[in-house]
Amino acid sequence: MSASDAAERYCSAVLQALALHYLARSDRTALLLAAAQANVRSQRAQAREELRKLLDEQRRAERAARRHRRREAEYRSLLGQADGWPGV
Repeated sequence: MSASDAAERYCSAVLQALALHYLARSDRTALLLAAAQANVRSQRAQAREELRKLLDEQRRAERAARRHRRREAEYRSLLGQADGWPGV
């Protein structure tokens, strides 16, 4: 048996012992609930950060749209003032 085989068996035995110990705990449900609550806090923080980024992106897009609408209005007024061009 090689050293890597022995290490693999040892690690497997340790993980199995840890899993059995965890499953035998009387407070396993409470541990699962605590882990889920910690995960929810993390997910909420991530969602808030993503929402902040999306709102920033929306504000930038709305500013750009307002600039484009102003330019369009200016160009339309210039076209309407040019000699021989009908108002648009």
